[in-house]
Amino acid sequence: MDINAVVGVAGALIAIIALWYSRQNVKVAKAQADAAVEQTEIQRQMHRDAAQPYIWVDVRADPSQGSTLVLIVGNTGQTTATNVRVVFDPPLPMGENGRPRVDEAQWRLRNGIKAIAPGSELWWSVGLAWEVITQKDTQPYRVTIDADGPFGPLETNTYTIDLADRSASRDEPDGTLHRLTKAVTAAGATVAAAVNHSMPAPPPATRPGGPALDDEYE
Repeated sequence: MDINAVVGVAGALIAIIALWYSRQNVKVAKAQADAAVEQTEIQRQMHRDAAQPYIWVDVRADPSQGSTLVLIVGNTGQTTATNVRVVFDPPLPMGENGRPRVDEAQWRLRNGIKAIAPGSELWWSVGLAWEVITQKDTQPYRVTIDADGPFGPLETNTYTIDLADRSASRDEPDGTLHRLTKAVTAAGATVAAAVNHSMPAPPPATRPGGPALDDEYE
């Protein structure tokens, strides 16, 4: 075979191999670049998620009353939530005493609360538990929550609250300052009565050089 032909074939093979390695390097570089972009996007999303508000809704026992149910909307996120909208399907029931407040609360929540700051909670009285929870197995309420954060609309959050789950829960109220004051007052009155009872009676009054005043009238 002609030496020039051999050299030409060898050169062509080398060029093909170089091209193959070059394409592989390009693929590796592209994969690395894609991974870097993906990692950057993950970091950006984590930063966005950490800076978003988190709106939650619950119906629970009032810690100061025990037997009274309250509707609570809170924000446990890091930033202020705006245009907070909450819809119950079906609408929440209510006791007779809580009806006007709950009607207004659900109207306001449907139409949007302007802003809820981080760590803030809005409370409304729903009514006495035994007035509200009347059917043990048929009281699920679907809650749909929408709001805006610093980066735009939040993802819609939907879950179910079943009031029947609260029917056997603890209904003892937590301690309050009012109860503490009453307990201290009662304890003080008990101590004062005990001290007065244990003190000896004062001696009878006397006149100088004369008998006790009480003895004059015996």
